[in-house]
Amino acid sequence: MTELKPLPENILLVGHEPYLSQLIALLTAGETGVAIELKKGGLGKLEADSLLYGRCAKLVWRLTPRQMELMT
Repeated sequence: MTELKPLPENILLVGHEPYLSQLIALLTAGETGVAIELKKGGLGKLEADSLLYGRCAKLVWRLTPRQMELMT
C-alpha cells in the first residue's frame, strides 16, 4: 500500500448510491444494514481519528441539494 506523506488532514470521497450510504453506515455504525439516506447530489461530513474497517467515524452533518442551494 502506498503511504501519503505528509498525511492529509482531510479526505473528500465521491461516490454513488447505494454504495456511498453503505460506506457511511459501515464507518459510523459498523454495519452496512443501517439506513443512511443520502439524496442524489447530497453531501455528508464524517470525522474520524483514523479510518478502520467498521465503526470508526461519526456523522457530523448531512445536507440535501436543496439545503446547499439555499446556502448560496
